[in-house]
Amino acid sequence: MRRARWRCGLAPNLLLLISDQVALGVAWMVVDRTPPYWDEAWYLYHGARQYDALAAGDLSAWWDIWLGLDANRPPLVPLLLVPFYGVGGISPDAALCLNLVCLAVLAILAYRLGSLADGEGCGLMAAAIVGAYPLTLTLSHVLLVELTMVALVAASLLALWRTDAFRDRRWSVLAGALLGLGALTKVFCPVFVVGPLAVTLVLAFLRGRRERDMRWAANGAITVVTCVALAAAWYVPNAHSVIRRSLSAAVGDESALYGPENPLLLRNVLGYLQGLAVRGLSAPGALALIVGVVGSAVAARRGGGDPASAHPRALLAYLASSALVGGAVFAAIRNQDLKHVSGILPAVAVLSAWGIHALARRRRIAVELMVVAACLQLGLLVVPEVVGAVHQRTVGPVPGDDSTSWPDDCWFGSPRAAPDGREWPLRSLLNYAMLVADLESLPMGRARIGVLPDAPAFEPYAFLFEAHRHRMPADVEVANPDAMGGYDIVIAKTGCQGWPGSLDAIETFRALLDDPGSGLQRMPRTYALPDGGEGLVYARRGSPLLAERPQPSAPADCDVGGVGRFLGHDARLVREGGDVGRAIELDLYWRTEASADGDYAVFVHLVDPATGEIVAQ
Repeated sequence: MRRARWRCGLAPNLLLLISDQVALGVAWMVVDRTPPYWDEAWYLYHGARQYDALAAGDLSAWWDIWLGLDANRPPLVPLLLVPFYGVGGISPDAALCLNLVCLAVLAILAYRLGSLADGEGCGLMAAAIVGAYPLTLTLSHVLLVELTMVALVAASLLALWRTDAFRDRRWSVLAGALLGLGALTKVFCPVFVVGPLAVTLVLAFLRGRRERDMRWAANGAITVVTCVALAAAWYVPNAHSVIRRSLSAAVGDESALYGPENPLLLRNVLGYLQGLAVRGLSAPGALALIVGVVGSAVAARRGGGDPASAHPRALLAYLASSALVGGAVFAAIRNQDLKHVSGILPAVAVLSAWGIHALARRRRIAVELMVVAACLQLGLLVVPEVVGAVHQRTVGPVPGDDSTSWPDDCWFGSPRAAPDGREWPLRSLLNYAMLVADLESLPMGRARIGVLPDAPAFEPYAFLFEAHRHRMPADVEVANPDAMGGYDIVIAKTGCQGWPGSLDAIETFRALLDDPGSGLQRMPRTYALPDGGEGLVYARRGSPLLAERPQPSAPADCDVGGVGRFLGHDARLVREGGDVGRAIELDLYWRTEASADGDYAVFVHLVDPATGEIVAQ
C-alpha cells in the first residue's frame, strides 16, 4: 500500500515539474528577440534546407543536404527541426520548441534512472535536479546540439542498464540505436557512454562466465553493430573533414579561443572544476552532488533499500563512469567551453538524488522539498530576467541598469545570460541590400553578400538564415577580404564587434572597404542597432542607387509620414495608337528617410484645371 500511495502522488509532481520547466521556457521565447548566432544560426539554416527538400518530396536532394551540407558536424539536430518547421513555420521560435521537448524527455528519463537507483522518490528528485541546473537552463534558450545530446545520453544510459548486462535482446537493439543517434548528434557524445558501456560489458562477462551463458556476447555485438551501422552512413563519407575539425576544436587552433594553453596545470584543473560547479551546476547543485556521492556510496555499500535498486554497487560504478570519464576528458583538453561537458548531467543528477534520498531515509517530505527547491531555483533564474525584458520592450531600459543589454565584451558576457526584447533589424538590412544590389543586372538574379563576422547578434549565419527563410535571392557568407572583388554587397556594423580574437581582422577589412579603390561604396542609409552601433551597407559602385541625385522638372519637397520625402516628378506626353497626347508617362522621385512599419499606396490623379474634377487616375 505504501508504494501504491507514492506512485499516485509522484506522477502529478513529475507533470507539475515538467510543466514548470516548459512554461518558463515558453516565457523566455516570447520575450527574447536576440538573433541566432554562430552554430545556432547554422543549425537553423541546415534544418530549413532539409525541410524544404522533404516538403518538396525530393528525397535525393534531402540526402545530398543531409550528407554534404556540413561535413564537419553531424546532422541529426537539423533533421529533428523539420517537424517543428512544418507546424510552426521556419523560425527560431519554432526550432526552440525542440528544446522544450528535450527538457520534458530529459525529466522523464532522469525520473526512470533515479527510480532504478532507489525508487520513485529518488526518480522525482533526479528529474527536479537535472532540470534546475543553470547549464541545462542555458542550453534550453539556444538551439544547439547539446540539449538533444543530453537527452540521448540519458536515454542511452537507461537502455544500456535495461539490457540486464546484455541479456535482453530488444533493449540491446534499442541501446545500439540510441548510441548511434547520439553519435549523429555530436561527435563527442560517445565520451559520456563509453564508461557505462565498458561497465556493462564487464558485468556481462562476469555473469556469463559464472552462469556459462554466452548470450551477452551476441547481444553486445548487436548493440555495437546497430550503433556503427546507424552512424556510419554519415561518418564514413565525411570522416576526413570531421576528424580534422574535431581535433582542431578539441586541442588545435580553434581550441585556443576556449581554454588555457596547458589545461592540466593544477590551477587550471581547479579553475575548470570551479566553473563547472558554480556556472554549470550552481552552488546548490554542487552541494547536492557532494552529499549525493557520499550518500549513494553508503547506500550502494549497504545494498540499497528499495526493490528497484538491483545491483546497487554496479549501478554506482555505471553512473559514476559516465560522469568521471566525461568530466576528465573535457578537463584535460584545451577547449573548456562548459556546454561540451553537459553530457555528464544525467548521471550527476541521479547520483545526487540517490544519495540525498538515501540519507533522508526515503522520506516523502525530502522529495517534496527537493521539487520545491528546484522550481524555486528555476524561477529565480528566469522570472526576474523575463520581467526585465518585458519592461525593456514596453517601457525601455532602466537608467543605469544593463542587466538585459549587451555588455562591452558581449561574447564573454554571455549573450544568453538574459532575454533581450529589442529588435535587431537584420531583415531590414537585407531588404535594403536587395534594393541596392540591382538584381536585374546580376547573373541568375542573385546577390552575393559578405557579412563581417561581428558576432554574436550581427553575424553571417544569422543573415544567411534570415535570407533563406524569407526567400531572398541572396547568397550570404562570411566576408573575406581576398574575395572583395566578388561581392555585390558587404554588410558591416559599428560599435561592439563581439569576439575579441577577430577585432584586428575586422578593422583591417573595414579600412579596405572605406578605401576609394575597393570598388564598393558605403550607402548613406544606416540602421540603428540595440547595442548602440549602426548597421552599414556597402554596395558595388554600379548600383542604381548610387547615381546622381535626380533633378525633376517639377520639384517638390513633401514629407511622407516621416519615413520618406517626395522630391518631385517629370511628365511627358507619349504616342499611343497613332495619336499624340493620349497617354502621359510619369516619373515620381522619392527618398527614404526611415524604416516603414507598413506599406504605402501611391495614387496619381489627373485633374481638369477649369473644373477641378478628376478626369483620370
